[in-house]
Amino acid sequence: MTEESIQTIEPKNLTDDDLILDVRTNQEHNEQSLNRPHWHIPMDELNIKDFIKNYHLSEKTPLHILCRSGHRATRVAEKFKKEGFFNVKTIEGGILKAKEQGIRLIEHPSWSLRRKLEFTSGVLIFIGTLLSLFISKTFYLVPLTIGFLLMVKSIVGKCFLENLINLFFKDRL
Repeated sequence: MTEESIQTIEPKNLTDDDLILDVRTNQEHNEQSLNRPHWHIPMDELNIKDFIKNYHLSEKTPLHILCRSGHRATRVAEKFKKEGFFNVKTIEGGILKAKEQGIRLIEHPSWSLRRKLEFTSGVLIFIGTLLSLFISKTFYLVPLTIGFLLMVKSIVGKCFLENLINLFFKDRL
């Protein structure tokens, strides 16, 4: 099956009765989603057969697949067709085009990993400096370590702090 065989629909042409499946990641969906009823199952977690069965999909009503720009939606639509469900369309241009066309969205911007890293580093440097001034000079090791880890990140491109931040802030900011 090729991309050409998948039908598309412009976001502005969606009706209130259309069934929509958003296959973006949890983070993408948490940051911005359609302000209307829809299912959200990330593409990597979607079991096509179970979805068709659990939601009693029929060929009478088309299922519209949404992603960020349309590429993942096309891959998911192809999987639906391989499973025998042919009344599937992708939402052309995804959530980006929906926003461009003025479709109502719910927006909850979350902090980027960079912002989380900057915030956590700043807090640790601040607290470490205060502790070194008022408690013990040994606490100078905290800002010294954070500074070293940030230098390593800029050189290597990966940082131990990022892993800690992701564990601590997971879906909180």
